[in-house]
Amino acid sequence: DALGMPVSAEEARYGRVADRLGQGRQLLVIDNCEHLIDACAELAAELLRRCPDLRILATSREPLDVEGEATWRVPSLELAPEGADPEHVLASEAAQLLLVRARMARPNLAFTAEDASTVARVCRELDGIPLALELAAARLNVLSLDELAERLSDRFRVLAHGRRSAPARHRTLEAAIAWSYDLLEPDEQLLLARLSVFSGGFTVDDAEIVCSGPSLPAHDVISLLSALLSKSLAQGQTGAMGRARHDLLESVRTFAGARLDPSDASALVERHAERFAALAEHAAPRLTGSEQVDWLNRLHADQDNLRTVLRRGGNDAARIAAAVWWFWLQFGHAAEGDRWVRASLEAPEKVDDRLQLELHRGAARLALAVGDPERARVHLLAAISIAEAEGLPGHLPADHGLLARVVASTGDHDEAHVRLGIARDQAQDAVPWVVAMVEHHAAVVEWHGGDLRAAAAAAAAAERRFQDAGDGWSACLARLGAARIAHQLGDTVDAVRLHRTNLARGLDLTVSSFDFVGLPQDLQDLAVLAGEVGRHRLAATLAGAAASLRTAVELRGSTSERHDLVLEAAAVAIGEDEVVGLYDLARGWPAPEAVKHALEGTADLLPDEFADQV
Repeated sequence: DALGMPVSAEEARYGRVADRLGQGRQLLVIDNCEHLIDACAELAAELLRRCPDLRILATSREPLDVEGEATWRVPSLELAPEGADPEHVLASEAAQLLLVRARMARPNLAFTAEDASTVARVCRELDGIPLALELAAARLNVLSLDELAERLSDRFRVLAHGRRSAPARHRTLEAAIAWSYDLLEPDEQLLLARLSVFSGGFTVDDAEIVCSGPSLPAHDVISLLSALLSKSLAQGQTGAMGRARHDLLESVRTFAGARLDPSDASALVERHAERFAALAEHAAPRLTGSEQVDWLNRLHADQDNLRTVLRRGGNDAARIAAAVWWFWLQFGHAAEGDRWVRASLEAPEKVDDRLQLELHRGAARLALAVGDPERARVHLLAAISIAEAEGLPGHLPADHGLLARVVASTGDHDEAHVRLGIARDQAQDAVPWVVAMVEHHAAVVEWHGGDLRAAAAAAAAAERRFQDAGDGWSACLARLGAARIAHQLGDTVDAVRLHRTNLARGLDLTVSSFDFVGLPQDLQDLAVLAGEVGRHRLAATLAGAAASLRTAVELRGSTSERHDLVLEAAAVAIGEDEVVGLYDLARGWPAPEAVKHALEGTADLLPDEFADQV
């Protein structure tokens, strides 16, 4: 019909179509191939053989898989990145479509800066899928934006009415997904339903371990997953540790989860919990050694799966909290980690002494990080008691060292030095990392006591020992302390050198460097140093970058007073308008750009003999 040819039976159909297209350059568009995939593939292959200059553009939810085919996956609409400012959120493709379609229902509707976070939430929940956004926009004739966001937990009921003129499969979100789901083979449908147990992605290993069973052998998972990826019902992701990761769009996950057999769900949830509790326990000892970058990033990639298990509670949640509190501390999620560890300690389920010990240790470090030294002290005393009673001396020196640090923060310097002496005595037989941690705590104790020379010596020793132990992250924190002590001693050159070293090393420590807690602190301290020598424009940009990164990693604003002083001095020197402009500009920088700017901008603060040192 499209070619204006009379319709006939099978007789020489490919030959007649090929003759009609001719031998010249032609473009043939074949739309919606997925429900006739085999016939469309046969047609395309035969026409390309007969018409050498023919080009075919085929749209389908899976490739035709014919020779010469190049696949281009149509992405969802662009979403604003996490933490983006309101202007960027409202300018994103997804937000713009939501607004344009919403105005068809409410012509005078406008999204304001105050709406940005809710707009971002709606667009993210709907994965930037145009049909879903259009259906959601239509509901803004009866719901407010906030009400729409709240009701997306029941998205298929809310997004259940489209335009009468649209094909049936485009009238509701559920019908659009069902159209693809119904084309799947039974085993593909079963795997898709089981994959809904994952949150935030999974590897092939995860899928084989969690989703396999008597009705779905593990060796079949990879081919079935490949089919789901080809049919656009699963999505490929960037992996950590060189592993391929995959995920389901949120709407597909919801649809698939509703088709999970209730008799299957309980065992599936148990396998999921065991998988990620075991992963966390495997990662724990590797977070402070030479493999820490890989394992920090693996835990970062699986945060949503870990959170899902933590929300369920029970023994598996306690295993995760006891294993990954160091990750929460390192990646700047101290407040979140503090909540999870406390929940496990307060849960009615009884856990063994080793878990109790690690939970108390984690609770102490995280309580200190969120500004509650008294609670940290309680947990440390509990940890020390358990370790001594159970004959587990491994980390006892570090426990005593941290207790000395907590006591010093309250002003009891005599007690702090007694505890520090115990820690150093016990550390003589400890592994290098524990010795390094004792020296790190010692630097803080001496700083609280006002002995800056002793603090500097301890910080330098901690940095060296952490490096020797392969713990680059802890070495950065020790170096941060050494830089601040050098600044207080009046050695600004060494302070600048140490902060610059940290910035360069920090980006190497994790692919997700935006989450590294040290970067905003080093940027803030360099802003102070730049302001002190009259480099106010540089100081304003560094302060802006520091503020953005500090917010992103949940870091407490311990430097806010100096932060304000930097900006006040800059405003006096170069004018408030210019300071605001520079500050706001820097707040939009990703971590690599902020670090590059800082390293280039502060290079001339070092004398020539340090020119080649970072």
